[in-house]
Amino acid sequence: MNIINNEITLYSKKDSYLRNLPGFIKGRHTVPKEFSSYHNTWIKNLATEIIDHEISEILEELRGRLKFKRTDFLNKNIHDGVGYLETKYFDYRIEIEQSCEDPGSITISRFLENYIHNKIIENVEFNLIFKNKFEIIKIPVSTPLDMEALIDRVEEYNDEKVLVNYDPFNLTNCSINMLDHKVVLLCSPDSIEIIKKDVPTPDGLMKILSIVNRFFADKSGKGFLF
Repeated sequence: MNIINNEITLYSKKDSYLRNLPGFIKGRHTVPKEFSSYHNTWIKNLATEIIDHEISEILEELRGRLKFKRTDFLNKNIHDGVGYLETKYFDYRIEIEQSCEDPGSITISRFLENYIHNKIIENVEFNLIFKNKFEIIKIPVSTPLDMEALIDRVEEYNDEKVLVNYDPFNLTNCSINMLDHKVVLLCSPDSIEIIKKDVPTPDGLMKILSIVNRFFADKSGKGFLF
């Protein structure tokens, strides 16, 4: 399996009530009852304040905890429901939009990208700054994942605490549930997502990646992912 290391992403997606946004004024604003581009644009405009606050807070934490200098920051942009902070060592992004599940709710997505070639993710202060922000590792692959071989490998492992779910006549995706580790893998031909909701730090999430790799090693000892 050929993993694209520099494109591994940590992220999370969580829904929240629209009325919890600081820009939402009770008695003046109305919670939407339908999905529309109009409501989504309105929500993104309301979210500008909270996005700006989070990006600014992280920027100051980086300066204070990690002693980032002016030259360590490459770009900051807040527009259309998206806040983006680019540094020499990683990129951070937050997006807020209307939830696709409930028109009266919002979806808050956070992403940590382009960090794989440095050791910053092991830094204690870095992990304090980004504590409780991510719960999913997305791993893109450069060549399509052989879904049949993957499923066969897991089934041959023959562990009742590892469950694999798939449609044998439509192998476009599958899920693997590692019950003992409380880890779920969502696999498709072009990526693998590892979901672990009770690990608070980026470093802890990356250790789960190593556990998954070793857990499904083949008979020769070759890891599942690398």
